[in-house]
Amino acid sequence: MSPKESAVDSLLSCVRAEASPELPAAPAPELFSASDETSLASFRPVAALACLLAAILAYAGQDLVRGGTLFGLVTDFAMPVDLGILMTLLAAGIFGCAAPRLPRICLPTTAQPRCPKPLSSWRTLALRAAAVTAFLTSVALLGLSNYKYLETWGSIEPLGVSEWRLSWLALAVAIVIMLFAERTAAPGEVSPPFTRRNFFIFSAIIAAALGIRCYDIIDTPHTVNMDNAGAMLGAYRNISPDKWLLPGLNEYGTSSFAFSFFSIASWLLGPGILANRLPEAVLGTVMVAAAYLLVWRSCDSHRLAALAAIVTATYAPLVHFSRHVMNIDPWVFCLLGLLCLVHGLRSQRLWAMAAAGFLFGFCLQLYISIRSLIFTAPLVAAYLACHRPQSISKMLPGWLLFGLALLISFGPNITDLQVHRGPWFMSNRPGSSFIDIDTLKETMASQQFQYIPSFALHQLKRAFLMVQVTNDLSGQMRGSETLFSSLIAPFVWLGLGVACASWSRNAAVAILLLITAVNLALGQLMWSGIPYWPKLIITMFTCCFCVALALQRTCEAAGTLAARCFKLLGMPQHSFLTFLRLALMIAALTLVFASAAVDLRRYFTVAPIPSSQPEVAGRYIMGLPENVTVCSRRQLYDIYVDKLELQFYGYGRHMKDFEAVPMVEASTQCGPRPFAWLITPDQTDLRERLKALYPDGRLEEHPFSDGVNIFWSYFVP
Repeated sequence: MSPKESAVDSLLSCVRAEASPELPAAPAPELFSASDETSLASFRPVAALACLLAAILAYAGQDLVRGGTLFGLVTDFAMPVDLGILMTLLAAGIFGCAAPRLPRICLPTTAQPRCPKPLSSWRTLALRAAAVTAFLTSVALLGLSNYKYLETWGSIEPLGVSEWRLSWLALAVAIVIMLFAERTAAPGEVSPPFTRRNFFIFSAIIAAALGIRCYDIIDTPHTVNMDNAGAMLGAYRNISPDKWLLPGLNEYGTSSFAFSFFSIASWLLGPGILANRLPEAVLGTVMVAAAYLLVWRSCDSHRLAALAAIVTATYAPLVHFSRHVMNIDPWVFCLLGLLCLVHGLRSQRLWAMAAAGFLFGFCLQLYISIRSLIFTAPLVAAYLACHRPQSISKMLPGWLLFGLALLISFGPNITDLQVHRGPWFMSNRPGSSFIDIDTLKETMASQQFQYIPSFALHQLKRAFLMVQVTNDLSGQMRGSETLFSSLIAPFVWLGLGVACASWSRNAAVAILLLITAVNLALGQLMWSGIPYWPKLIITMFTCCFCVALALQRTCEAAGTLAARCFKLLGMPQHSFLTFLRLALMIAALTLVFASAAVDLRRYFTVAPIPSSQPEVAGRYIMGLPENVTVCSRRQLYDIYVDKLELQFYGYGRHMKDFEAVPMVEASTQCGPRPFAWLITPDQTDLRERLKALYPDGRLEEHPFSDGVNIFWSYFVP
């Protein structure tokens, strides 16, 4: 064939590719080297054996750090925690080196022929012009909202909120238009498509996750702590639709925006525990969906994505924090933003980059733990510059859209951050991280450390032990023992070994590890209270992903050795592979479900038990009619109606506390009927006087779980 004919054929192939963009080119085999189509023979026998031995070593290390003997073989062996940690880390290193690594992403897999770009059609030009117009409109509205907000800053009703909402609407329109305009663009890196079976499995996992999170949602957990009560009372003050999505900070040092979910739920469902917890249950379920999609897009594997989603859906701490106000909220949108970012980098789609920026700006306005992303951003930029320079140079318009969308999402908070800098700084809780050097020195002195490196090493050990030894020190999750049960905890470290070994290959997993590491450092390592589980949401998800990754690789290793044995014995190897793959996957799921059953049974047994005096009193108040006046007299006990938790439980009822009023007068001033008194055990005189004044009243004892009476209630109809 002559050079001229070769050039013509190349040009024709380009034209055909442009004419049928919906048919992407077949991906390079290397891209799918670890996909869900991996055969059991993808492992080499020696590597498979090394992985299984590493798993045994990880369990042996766990046995030591938990304070037991080495599988019970040596009865007089002391607890060598350091040796157990070293054994676990060695197992993680061996497993990471021997197991197949994650697929390469965000890299050109094949050299594409350079084709002359055809002239765009009038429809594409119109869509692009409309997208640019909508985006510029959104930017203009952002500037107008900040200008108006600055003019009225500090007033009760700041201006600029309507312009902020309109800028969001214009940005959403721009993203949708860009999505349609880019449908005919050349395909980027693709992932395995969704089949009917994949959709069925995905839907089943989401339905199960929602069911677990909504089960007994009113009474589990039984307690509503001070933070939850304060958040809901703040939401009630903004229950009107015109007060949703407000900029600035509230009295709790959190963005007012973060309370919008509960204001909306209270507006729809009415004030109460259901409006408190249902938004979190929905967001926790969305997190499971985001987990599936992120792992699928990052690792090109439906099987790994389903396993990671199952672990996330049945993981007891995440089930609990899917009922706990505000903690899980920002990380749900962080995972969705990371999904859009990975998709944008892999497919080179501008709409995905803009959507990622919007989601990251959205989540930065939620609970304060998400602000670790601010410190993660330079590290992510440095990683991309070192390992993915083309993702920066070729996606400059996308990064510009990412930054502008983030600012649009943040809205008038940009101005509020400038003029209200002190409260914003304090809302980051610098006292609980190494940002505040004085607090760090105080923490070091309290634990008798003089040098930061030695203190950091000590804290690293404590952080390591929280996975398998230490329970929740925050006291906000009753029934907890360790971050993971002993059945699957070793797989956290094995999966982490594989993830770290794929650091330079898989940008998505590398970014996830960076986010987790910075959040762990800021929220845990330099603070004395380790582990504080409410700040570990992203760490929990990363650990769930590592468990799924290690389980999948272990199943593949076991299958490889079994297939090798079949071959050596002369058995028909291929006829057993399908059955063997199914059996191994069932074994992995059985291990996950057994671990989840133990943790969830403990959680749903312990969490419904009352754990404090105010919650017992609060549940009693909730059972009273709304027209009842509730009265108390503050004295020695922690039961009085001005307490924040009781204000939440009794919201909508008239509540009086007579701390400064003489008892003789107070006993006659709780009216009109019907009314109820909360009488603590040291207020015997008040109880007897009420019985004399209102003989038609009903006296009840309210004991704690141990049978000891906490308070009396005296209800007068």
